[in-house]
Amino acid sequence: MDDEVEVKTFEASIDDLTMTLKNPRTIKKKDFDILKKSIKNFPSMMKVREVVVDENMRVLGGHQRIKALQAQGKTKVLVKQVIGWTEEQKDEFLIKDNIANGDWDNDKLANEWDKAKLEEWGLPLKIASSGDYKELLEVSIPYYTPAEDAPEVDELADLSDVDRLMERIANTKCDPELSKILQVRAAFFADFNFQRIADYYTHADKKVKELMKDLGLVIVMPKEAYERGMCDFRESFDEE
Repeated sequence: MDDEVEVKTFEASIDDLTMTLKNPRTIKKKDFDILKKSIKNFPSMMKVREVVVDENMRVLGGHQRIKALQAQGKTKVLVKQVIGWTEEQKDEFLIKDNIANGDWDNDKLANEWDKAKLEEWGLPLKIASSGDYKELLEVSIPYYTPAEDAPEVDELADLSDVDRLMERIANTKCDPELSKILQVRAAFFADFNFQRIADYYTHADKKVKELMKDLGLVIVMPKEAYERGMCDFRESFDEE
């Protein structure tokens, strides 16, 4: 029963806390950097957003905040200890604490809030003048029927220009780090055959497919492309 639960709030050593191994929440480096900056610039926030732990000091809520504090050399954190929850209740909290409920009023965000500040604070939403970005993601794209057999790897791209540039870089005496930069730039001169790439992708194994999607070699759904950082939305459709 919830009325039998005991709650204590106190400062604890981060070393005394145990992370929940099955925590389903992840965070991208960009968002983690924003979190670290937020805690650094607004430290009193941690006084009203305690890390939630159970009777064994196992973390139920606040894993990323703890990591952000550790990254800044902090050793103490304010915790709210809950004593009396069942394992099922702890699992339920672990999930519910990471669910973002409700929708944003994009008109108010666009017209009444400072967009730069919103981004600095890590608001997980891009504002587009056409309205909710979710609507922009609900577009239909044509589907392509791939070939029955996978093409040979050398059919996926013409690398002759890349090879030529790589040879020039290798024959030019320059700083090793500069050489790496030049080699990365040389890769931009690859002439990809995206139709054959799509054919190859269809027959590839799961890990190769994920890698090809992460590198933007295949067409993905708009929502997935947005989440992978392959595209963004303009403030206005009149922008070049």
